[in-house]
Amino acid sequence: MRNVTLFFLALCTVLFLATDSFAGGPWVGAPGSGSIIFGYSRKTALSSWDDQGNFSTANEGGLLRHDFRYAYLNPSWVLFPHLEFDANFNYLWGYEATSSDVVTGAKLATPYYHYNAGPTDFWADLKYQFMEGDYPMAIMVQSRFPDLYSSPGDYTGTEIPITKAPGTDVEGPEWRGLMKRDLGFYVLAGHSFGAQAYAQSQLGYNLRQGAFADQWYFEIDGGYNFYNLLGTNKLTVKAFFDYTGGVGNGAQPNLTDRFDSPTTNNNFNNSKAGRLYGGLIYAPSPDSRWALEGGVGQWLFGRGSVDYTETYGQIDWYF
Repeated sequence: MRNVTLFFLALCTVLFLATDSFAGGPWVGAPGSGSIIFGYSRKTALSSWDDQGNFSTANEGGLLRHDFRYAYLNPSWVLFPHLEFDANFNYLWGYEATSSDVVTGAKLATPYYHYNAGPTDFWADLKYQFMEGDYPMAIMVQSRFPDLYSSPGDYTGTEIPITKAPGTDVEGPEWRGLMKRDLGFYVLAGHSFGAQAYAQSQLGYNLRQGAFADQWYFEIDGGYNFYNLLGTNKLTVKAFFDYTGGVGNGAQPNLTDRFDSPTTNNNFNNSKAGRLYGGLIYAPSPDSRWALEGGVGQWLFGRGSVDYTETYGQIDWYF
């Protein structure tokens, strides 16, 4: 396994937790409370793993293989006692290097970027905390939606450029996402070590429409709180690991599949990957209504997966 360095700075995705130890994870606050998170992340890659787990580095004339930049908005709101609604909306500026013409497949003398910008997949979930005490637990139902960028009809598997300029392709909007509807079921558990630290985990199974590659999902994360380092402030150091594993069930993906393949599930939808993140959260005081968060993540291993590094930064506001 390659060496991985954790950096601590910048903002998050929907996978990360809020500033307080009792937010996120299995914890659900009082009815009417919630949060709004706005952030920016950049996910880049030079290399990938094939479907056998072999590591390879792409050489596209010195270009990054992928350069995906996201603005995201994550609102959450406690609807009723123990019941919370969460969502994640994303806007993508996406660049993907290629050395072949997107239409003819001809080899190009100078590699260029496919490019597209606009809304991509968004998620919504409902979480119900059914156990309190020292070891709270919750169940969650989560769904992915492609409705903000999908077009009518089946996806053909060929990205046809809308415009073509020297060095750049502008792809159709369906290039921006997986074109899949997901429905996942999860169990969450956690524990707080007083005001100083917390730990939590999550296990779930995700059903994917059309692609016939359901997924197991596991995560574990935790944080440690430092107080009064610069007066009355609160600084939280956090670490996060998760694993997503395609189970390869079903037949050959149908024509709605963004990553269709001539062989059964031999594609991105059936990928496997483990990731590790580290981050910092700064709040002016322990009971502050806002906080700043940032960090870096690294994909550690995979099969049929791209080897990404992600930096993120965000502003958290609580009500």
